[in-house]
Amino acid sequence: MENKCISCSGKLEKQIIDYKIYGISIGKFPILVCDSCGEQWFSEETSKKIEEKEKEIGIFGLSIDSKVSYSGNSLIIRIPQNIAKFMKLNEKSKINIEPENKNISGNLIIKIQKKINSGWNDYKLVYDKIINIGASSVLKLDIGTDNLGRRIFEGFNNLNISLNESGNYRIYIEFKDKNTNWEFSVR
Repeated sequence: MENKCISCSGKLEKQIIDYKIYGISIGKFPILVCDSCGEQWFSEETSKKIEEKEKEIGIFGLSIDSKVSYSGNSLIIRIPQNIAKFMKLNEKSKINIEPENKNISGNLIIKIQKKINSGWNDYKLVYDKIINIGASSVLKLDIGTDNLGRRIFEGFNNLNISLNESGNYRIYIEFKDKNTNWEFSVR
């Protein structure tokens, strides 16, 4: 292979990486990496060594295409036995399915609400913008302390949010897109 990237004509540099597949490290291998765009290439010889190592530890060929079928009103996905065994799945296993490589676009609204009698009323609008979030992304508001040692939301510092009335308050977060309501967990 030439010493130039075929994607951007950047310079290729030889590196050694810890190659992982399915979260399992199978060893350190040489790779060419473009110093401009980051594209990576294994030599044919290295590719063969990686394949041999995958076969040796029993993970070669675990990636398959499967079809989605119906069972009543639900969709089902058939998982081949070798993948189920590798993932230690059985008929009682719980799984989490998340969208991948899909961006979610919508309106993020953050408000401070004040408790009045038995209900919550909007007190101050903090954030109201259209945003794009990667499907596997985490939207995070960090809690920190101000210069007096009080606990505050760091995301609000630059907005100069202050509460001048005593009372019970909460932060209300809403994300709206055209078709979906979203749940949020606060940690």
